[in-house]
Amino acid sequence: MSTKAYYPISEIGAGKVGFSTTRSIIEAAFYGNNVVKVNTLKEAYELAKNSPGTVVTDMPIKDGETFGLEKDAKVLLFNDGAVTGRYAAARRIKGEPGVDEAKLDKVVMDAVYETRWKTMYHAECFVGLDPEFMVKAHLLIPEGEENILYNWMLNFQYMSDEYVKMYKNSKAIGDGKEPDIYIFSDPQWAPHDAPDVDYSCLSDPLTLCYFDTNANCAAILGMRYFGEHKKGTLTMAWALANRNGYAACHGGQKEYVLADGSKYVALIFALLPIVTYYGMNLDKKLDPKKKSRQNQEIFDLFRNGLTLFFVLMGAYFLYAMFNPNFFKEVSIAFIFGIMFIGIGNYLPRVPQNYTLGIKEQIIFPEINIDQIHKLSGMDITFVTSAPTDKEAKALLTAFGLPFKKK
Repeated sequence: MSTKAYYPISEIGAGKVGFSTTRSIIEAAFYGNNVVKVNTLKEAYELAKNSPGTVVTDMPIKDGETFGLEKDAKVLLFNDGAVTGRYAAARRIKGEPGVDEAKLDKVVMDAVYETRWKTMYHAECFVGLDPEFMVKAHLLIPEGEENILYNWMLNFQYMSDEYVKMYKNSKAIGDGKEPDIYIFSDPQWAPHDAPDVDYSCLSDPLTLCYFDTNANCAAILGMRYFGEHKKGTLTMAWALANRNGYAACHGGQKEYVLADGSKYVALIFALLPIVTYYGMNLDKKLDPKKKSRQNQEIFDLFRNGLTLFFVLMGAYFLYAMFNPNFFKEVSIAFIFGIMFIGIGNYLPRVPQNYTLGIKEQIIFPEINIDQIHKLSGMDITFVTSAPTDKEAKALLTAFGLPFKKK
């Protein structure tokens, strides 16, 4: 399977893959005798529909039967409170500078303790729908928050027979040692006085979204907005994908069905030629070092050529959308290949600049080494208005930048 749920004794312990103090605190909550497993999307829908405050509309869910709902299932609405978007102020990521994981672990431990008198719902779903990359994610959330649970399952892939089979045959990630994603959530949580719990580690005084991306777990406290649960799950999945050589990509397309039953995906390219033509006209210099009429003419030719290219590309996709049998894959790759070659080689040059890389942030004297949990580097780019490379180098040399001597 793609991620791992069960470990032999020999693979369990501090410092081993998939184990951390934070992970132990969060995952242990899933095994309490106050936890009720929600196995299907249909169960989650019924819980959400009957949850206090839910608005059951008269709008039917399109094709609800195809993903396990009853034929008469309706769209559900719910008031999530004042926060209706991503709330970056609450996010704390373990290992980043200034994040006190010891204090945050105790905040989460106390939050888990407070849920022991609540009925908790445990749901599972898949993130990634290809045998090359599938991750199992778990969400634990208290009674009264059934709409978040339902929407979470609705936005990811619930455990249908088809995808359970696909998951069993999918590629193992990280040599088979990457653990499942576990997310503990209590939207009803609020800070309160408790022994040995210090809330000074919070970046927001009333909420907390705490991520241990290396151990694939998170705690979301005091956040009623469903989107934080969805994006939090994706944050964990993207981190897992990145460290295992995958490129995370999140997007969507709009599919339309014509009267004859044929389908096409809408792609809008009308603005590209306009933006290209007028945007490139703002700076007519092909190369600041070579100001000549010939270079200006070359630039104008390229600008008009690229604009025409986007016009033809838009027409191409418009034709392809209304002709489903038209062979697109190879030609699309060819078109974008030509586009990137043209852009990379002929776009106007930026003002002279210099970039250097720093491997460790501790070279800066103002950083306290004792408070650093993880070394990280950075790229620094100096952009100048110098008209030539020689003048730019003279300026940067005067600042003491390290140029290699020939």
